[in-house]
Amino acid sequence: MLQAAMPQGDDAVRVWQASLAAAAPRCRRLQAGLPADELDRAESLRSPRRRETFLVSRAMLRDTLGLLLGEDPKALRFAAGPHGKPFLEQERRLCFNLSHSGDMVVFATAWDREVGVDVERARVDVDCEALAARFFSPVENEQLASLPHHLRRAAFFAGWTRKEALVKAWGVGLSLALDRFDVSLVPDRPPRLLDVRASAYGATRWSIRDLDPGAGYAGALAVEGAEPRLVVQTWSPPAAEDGPTAGAPLL
Repeated sequence: MLQAAMPQGDDAVRVWQASLAAAAPRCRRLQAGLPADELDRAESLRSPRRRETFLVSRAMLRDTLGLLLGEDPKALRFAAGPHGKPFLEQERRLCFNLSHSGDMVVFATAWDREVGVDVERARVDVDCEALAARFFSPVENEQLASLPHHLRRAAFFAGWTRKEALVKAWGVGLSLALDRFDVSLVPDRPPRLLDVRASAYGATRWSIRDLDPGAGYAGALAVEGAEPRLVVQTWSPPAAEDGPTAGAPLL
């Protein structure tokens, strides 16, 4: 058994981010170690890009979770909650979540506290105000309308990633509409969950942090409990003769 790099009781929430284009050529050996069901799932994806994204991100996630647990990444077994959020059968106390968009993949891990992460490519062809009118709450649409036009796109993507990160942390999938809770959108202010109109989720139980995945992207992390000690790292694959690695911290 490998020595675990993130012992139980570590209070940090760790975020890994990487460019898929840069990681893909270096993940071939890791992909070869994926179990048959994940390889079959990849083959079922018709788009070559979606197939490559799935294989690379899954290899990265397995490698990192194996490192944190001191286990062989190939031996990790995943299951899913009632709305599809994955968890580890071996160790449910190690929580994790993954997101990818465009060329970026981001995933987060924490002991004993749920996490959700979202990354989005901030496309210029998106009608942000129309999407906000459809999916955001009245409070959020009022915030967006109060901003100067040149700030609204950034505020929209900040709000969208914060909301998606929370939904993923809660593990509710599409069962909770995005307009059932409010997040802050005002730029240059700390992100906050303002209100939740669903009895199972209290606004005081969750913290949000913005992430910086790279130019042209927005990202957010949602964490159960108080604002965490955050460690952001660039993921890098192991050398052929080494065990798993997770790169060096950025923050």
